[in-house]
Amino acid sequence: MYTMMILILCSSMALRNFRLFDSHRYLERGVYSLDRRVMEFSGILSGVEEELDLRFATLEEAMVFFRAGRSFPYKNFTISLDPDYNGLEVNMLKVVDNVSRYARRVEVLHLGGVFLLVARGV
Repeated sequence: MYTMMILILCSSMALRNFRLFDSHRYLERGVYSLDRRVMEFSGILSGVEEELDLRFATLEEAMVFFRAGRSFPYKNFTISLDPDYNGLEVNMLKVVDNVSRYARRVEVLHLGGVFLLVARGV
């Protein structure tokens, strides 16, 4: 009977340790995946910045284009204006992934004659 109780105790400890180890492994994969997606999106943002530099000379010109309800495609993304970002008066663009239908918001800045996009959220 004591042997059976010790085996049950050992098996429960082994199962608990396996679950803990498996959850840490799952979290590491998830963090790496999130990190990779953020880095890929940063690369996409630099391409969008270059595209904005080619299309528009000033921020006002770009905002007139976007406030007219127009958008433009970049690779498999659609870039358009996000007029209601938390009720604030900021120049926010919505970058929608046409494959996964996931939308991200970026703030548009025009510094030193070049466009700069700052991601707000992941």
